[in-house]
Amino acid sequence: MCCSSDKIPQVDYKHLLKALRLTPSQKRLLYALCRQPTAHVFAADFMTKHGLTSGGIRSALDKLDNLCLIKQDSTGVWRLANPGMQAWLHLLLTTNDPEKAEHLRFGEWAEPTSKQLVLTKAVLRAAEQLNITTAELAPILGVGRTTVNHLVSRNYELSPAKKEWELGALFVRMNIALDVLVSGSQADAQKWLNSGNAALGGQKPIQLIPTIEGLVRVVQYLESVDK
Repeated sequence: MCCSSDKIPQVDYKHLLKALRLTPSQKRLLYALCRQPTAHVFAADFMTKHGLTSGGIRSALDKLDNLCLIKQDSTGVWRLANPGMQAWLHLLLTTNDPEKAEHLRFGEWAEPTSKQLVLTKAVLRAAEQLNITTAELAPILGVGRTTVNHLVSRNYELSPAKKEWELGALFVRMNIALDVLVSGSQADAQKWLNSGNAALGGQKPIQLIPTIEGLVRVVQYLESVDK
């Protein structure tokens, strides 16, 4: 199985695919698990949606797991092992700039240059997609509004040594899972976030995510729905 997260090699993401010489099947599975973490990698709808075959998945799972690029959690869900790489790949897959996407895909784009910048940009992109203001983002990350303003102005990046890092990664996971649920519709994602949900006790997710317990609860719900 995959090594623990503190032993994951600190790879420069922009050269990752190029350096590891991943096969097309391995890349497709990596992209698929970035968009849609799942315990059912051999399900027909998952394979069809992402252009995968059962044989390709078997070999790709072993290779990516051995490289510590993916991991299987206690509930059996396969997902990317490194939050920084998860955020970077999500930027690659959701960018509206075709040229940038092509360069990213082949490891030739010059940014982002650090895992801190990767996660910071992913958090800000998620907030923009979900129409979350700086005032709303601050408690989600467990920081003050001034810190969020510094993030926006690129005078500060999320620190792996602080709680904001874990909360930022959770927030990005929420956005990715919600993106899968609404098939990429930002309008539907914003509507979901601001609507009462029976599975969450009738509360609006936007009311829950400013607390750690609430954010974890929303992420767990979304990822269970996406399985």
